[in-house]
Amino acid sequence: ASSCAIPPSASLRPSPFASERSRDERRLCSSLGSAGPPSSHRGPILPTTPRAYRSEDGAPLGADELQRLGAEMQAEGRLLEAMQAYDRALALVRREQSAESTEVLMLSRQVADLANSLAMQYLQQDGFAACLHLLRKAETLCGRHKPLHAITLNNVACYYRRRGQPKMALSFLQRALEIEARCKAPHKPADTHLNLCAVLSQLGRHPEAVTHARAALQLLKLELGIRGPLPSDGVLTGGAGEAPPAERMAVLAIAYHNLGVEQENLHQLPQ
Repeated sequence: ASSCAIPPSASLRPSPFASERSRDERRLCSSLGSAGPPSSHRGPILPTTPRAYRSEDGAPLGADELQRLGAEMQAEGRLLEAMQAYDRALALVRREQSAESTEVLMLSRQVADLANSLAMQYLQQDGFAACLHLLRKAETLCGRHKPLHAITLNNVACYYRRRGQPKMALSFLQRALEIEARCKAPHKPADTHLNLCAVLSQLGRHPEAVTHARAALQLLKLELGIRGPLPSDGVLTGGAGEAPPAERMAVLAIAYHNLGVEQENLHQLPQ
């Protein structure tokens, strides 16, 4: 074992990294509408304005129609187009309802969730400019929805870690942990501890990394309904006799791996 693994995160208020208008984002802004993508961006360029959504008779689509269209596009895996449709619906609803209305908050979370998903896709393709652009958008929209805000901060940390800035990544993960501590039902909090473990390990802070690896392991066991040691045959079943999700079992494996890596770094070889 030579390195800690970092799990994929899920899935606003002024952005905490507003001062970080990096060359990635400037390159993205200057390239919008150009014939080809910038060198740091692979895949489609994010459009400057959403497409014109009109019915067959040429009339503009209303908010309800745009939401149905967005849901269809999302089901088909067309996430960028779905996000644009929901974004347009949000703009229409905001004209008639307060910022705290149920529909405005619901649509804001929908757009923020899609922006997070798209950002991670761009990050996997080294589309750094588009990733940062989308994460800024997500943080602006997730508002007081604490679990989604924590997910967004985890994803921002993943961005900075990929860009070789582990101290920046650590600051966002610490904020995510603080937010999750105030959540009644945080979304997969074990992942935040695993991300912290990986970044602290990269910074050489191995005793702290061990603490977060153990916290992640404990949370994952609670999530998966595991009491005591793992079964000798390695087969787990939930309370209803169903196997836990394969994705979360993979994260459990990451937690054991990371704990082992940190114990090795601290020369705790028998453990």
